[in-house]
Amino acid sequence: MEQAAALIDTAPGKQGYIVNFFVEEPKPFPFGLRARLTSQGDADFMVYSGKQSCFGRDDSLNVSYTNTIRGGHCFNLNFTEPFLGCQKYSSFTTSLYRSMAYLPWDQSNLNDNAFSRQ
Repeated sequence: MEQAAALIDTAPGKQGYIVNFFVEEPKPFPFGLRARLTSQGDADFMVYSGKQSCFGRDDSLNVSYTNTIRGGHCFNLNFTEPFLGCQKYSSFTTSLYRSMAYLPWDQSNLNDNAFSRQ
């Protein structure tokens, strides 16, 4: 907790102290590019980004986009909201996915769309 600050004050009319802790959570924003060459000679390029603690405590939002040389592309959007209970940890996750690719071995186009909620 290197980013916590304690403010100590005396309690009015009582013997004791009031201690208030202020904590500032780090909010990373990763961003990256990736280029890859597969063993079949196909190359793809990926752009990804994410945000932690964007709407509250410890939730995350991640986005990625992939494009291949042969014309395929994929888009992925993922949001996770944890529920921090005292008995067990649980979370709510929503994902949106779309993939389009050309399959040369059977000369067909593949379209894959998905929406997932857990």
